[in-house]
Amino acid sequence: MSESVSIKSCATQEEAEFLKSLLETYGINALINADDYAGLPLMTSGGVQLQVLEEDVEKATKILKDAEDTD
Repeated sequence: MSESVSIKSCATQEEAEFLKSLLETYGINALINADDYAGLPLMTSGGVQLQVLEEDVEKATKILKDAEDTD
């Protein structure tokens, strides 16, 4: 069984949601793990982690890099 792996730390929940939807258009299931417990600001608590299954890491990383390069 595959484990979830963090592939990007996002500054905001909105950024993570956008990237999650981008990955899902390519058929990659993504998860968001927001480490915002105890009212700490996201950047001091670890931020918002975008995660995919281990077998999707390479493909997802390439998709995100390609999207970054076109900005």
